Amino acid sequence: MTRVFIIDDHAIVRDVLRRQLQRAEIDVVGEAGDLDDGLRQARRLHPEIIVLDAVLPQTHGLTALTLLRGAVPDAQILYLGAYADPLHVNAAHEAGASAYVFKDDAGTETVPTVLALAGARAGNHRGAPLGHDRRVVEPPSPAKVTSSSRARVGESPSRR
Repeated sequence: MTRVFIIDDHAIVRDVLRRQLQRAEIDVVGEAGDLDDGLRQARRLHPEIIVLDAVLPQTHGLTALTLLRGAVPDAQILYLGAYADPLHVNAAHEAGASAYVFKDDAGTETVPTVLALAGARAGNHRGAPLGHDRRVVEPPSPAKVTSSSRARVGESPSRR
């Protein structure tokens, strides 16, 4: 079973995400409301996937990504970003995000994205597209924003 850890400063968001993930039979091993607690727990719990809010108290999301990547290098990090544009998506990817979900779409996109990341970790879905709109990004190259709403990674900028 996939082990997921949630870092978000809003308890209601953590609660909703935890319930959705658990309904999908995903093991939520812990949660934190700030980066310091999140780093401490993630080091101890060794989650496979971390769901990270881009806006945390006293910490910029990209800084949080970099620190988490260093603290738990084997974890996939699903970044819940506030902006669904290529600049923010690519910056998150460069800072270490494994996937990017536009926060407004987190209620519908988090579970499928966690399942896709878990499948990629298991070698089942590596390179499989996560969809056609700009809410979700799968690494490892610059995002291509399509006309619907999911960004995909893996295509060169010249093919945009």
